[in-house]
Amino acid sequence: MNARTDKITLVRKQDQVFASFADGRPEVPVKLIWLRPFTGRGEYLSVLDSGGKEIAMFKNLDCLDPNSRKIAEEEIRRRYFIPRILKVQRTFVCFGRRYWDVETDHGPRRFVMRSPVRNAVWVTDDRLILIDTAGNCYEIESFAALDRRSQIEARRML
Repeated sequence: MNARTDKITLVRKQDQVFASFADGRPEVPVKLIWLRPFTGRGEYLSVLDSGGKEIAMFKNLDCLDPNSRKIAEEEIRRRYFIPRILKVQRTFVCFGRRYWDVETDHGPRRFVMRSPVRNAVWVTDDRLILIDTAGNCYEIESFAALDRRSQIEARRML
């Protein structure tokens, strides 16, 4: 690992997370990311400075002190918020864009996707992540578990 947990703690100031260093270096604003966001969530958390340079890496959130862990969990939850698609109501294509009208675990959503080759990531043979034109992600946790009509609508877009 790049850092020991007794040398770095996370602190929140308003809506920004900072890394605080035990050796007296000034606090720096940071961003937290999973190194493998789709397949390896829960392992290897990278702490990046504002320039995108890694300043610390932790095997998992258990490596953090309780307060830092709470801050990390909140940030990760915000950063990787991915609504699960429960039902595909309607889809259509217009000028090469794919329009989706879906029901998610967080209510109805409408989004636009560009290319299924680039913006549909099969995590497993049955689990799919869709990325819209704004960079938001949507998950189909189990394609096989979708109702028949939803499967037909989704296949038309993929």
